[in-house]
Amino acid sequence: MEGASSGDRYGSGVGIQRIRVLWGRHPLRTDAVVAALLGAMGTLRVLGQYRINQQAGVPIATDRLTAIVLVWCCAAPLALRRGAPEVSFVACIGVFIATRLVEVPEPTVTVVVLATSFVSIGVHGSPRWRTAIRLAGAIALAVMYVVVAVRTARRADLGGAFNVILGFDAALSVLIIVTAWTLGEVWRSRTEHANDLAERTAELDEERHANAERAVIEERLRIARELHDVLAHHVSLMGVQAAAAGRVIGRDPQRARASLDVIETSSRDAVDEFRRLVGFLRAGSHADEAGPQPGLGRGQELIADARRSGLDVGWRVLGDPVALPPGVDLSAFRIVQEALTNTRKHADARRAEVTIDFQPTRLDVTVTDDGMARPTSEQGGLGLLGMRERLRLHEGRLEAGPRPEGGYRVHAEFPLRGHR
Repeated sequence: MEGASSGDRYGSGVGIQRIRVLWGRHPLRTDAVVAALLGAMGTLRVLGQYRINQQAGVPIATDRLTAIVLVWCCAAPLALRRGAPEVSFVACIGVFIATRLVEVPEPTVTVVVLATSFVSIGVHGSPRWRTAIRLAGAIALAVMYVVVAVRTARRADLGGAFNVILGFDAALSVLIIVTAWTLGEVWRSRTEHANDLAERTAELDEERHANAERAVIEERLRIARELHDVLAHHVSLMGVQAAAAGRVIGRDPQRARASLDVIETSSRDAVDEFRRLVGFLRAGSHADEAGPQPGLGRGQELIADARRSGLDVGWRVLGDPVALPPGVDLSAFRIVQEALTNTRKHADARRAEVTIDFQPTRLDVTVTDDGMARPTSEQGGLGLLGMRERLRLHEGRLEAGPRPEGGYRVHAEFPLRGHR
């Protein structure tokens, strides 16, 4: 029984999470469903009220079709409450006022729509306009209630009963507006606070990763210095012993042999130390650094990785492919990798195109996308600096910048002289 209840609890939690994801991922669709449900409920309420009044012999000023249309027009703008909150609010309030002026017999669903509109404009409205729009809506509602009160007073002398009813309706409307206004403010504040916490968490996580990588780099530099010291010691020792052996080899072969034995032992120790330290460095590095170095032959891995992140990538190979020098192959792979990474991080692009063009005397690597131009800091950032360093090593050339037709382009040229 305990396991079943635990499973039900976790299952309900997963169900709520799925509803939240759906609610946030498809705002227009979910809000349209809510608006349709409110419109249907309002229609049933209107039809029921007309039937009750008909049986009681009490006429209603507005015909049935007009009342139903106004109820639907009041609920429908809620479909835009997140996409266009200002438009949705003005439309809902305007139609709500119309339902009261023409005396639509629907006092429930339209009030729900009114309250939802005030909450939505407070949560999703523009900071510049939401307060002014809500004030204008509240004033319009107050004027509407005054008009309805005056018109009803002229129509019939209801005396004290009318004043009580009007006062109750006005007080209830004020209570609903104030509550919805406050709820919208609280909801927006909590949402902004949650977003701030999420951003701070992401920044702290990035900083933690950066610190970890910095610590790894510093440790590797320390090990490299140790490797230099060890090798320098052994090499210096071998030099000293070789000089000693050279001086005594003619007159004291035994001492010369001893020096040669020291040289042999020191050289063997140096090789062992070198292998041990390099193995340690490789064990702490990334997988692709510990194994064979990547090349353009692993381009499909880059495409698969980019597509998993939501970027559609095309891959074209032009010309007659030839076996590339290992250094050129590795550098070309890293440039494509860095360009696609920058596209995913900075360009907000949907598609990228990678072109590998084997020319008679050079290799051209081009990566284009349909996203936004990079910020200035990114254009001259570490990614492009790394690309330029790789091309400088091979006496190549790099071009990177926005395209006239939109998007961004990275073009690298590797000379292939003597490799055909």
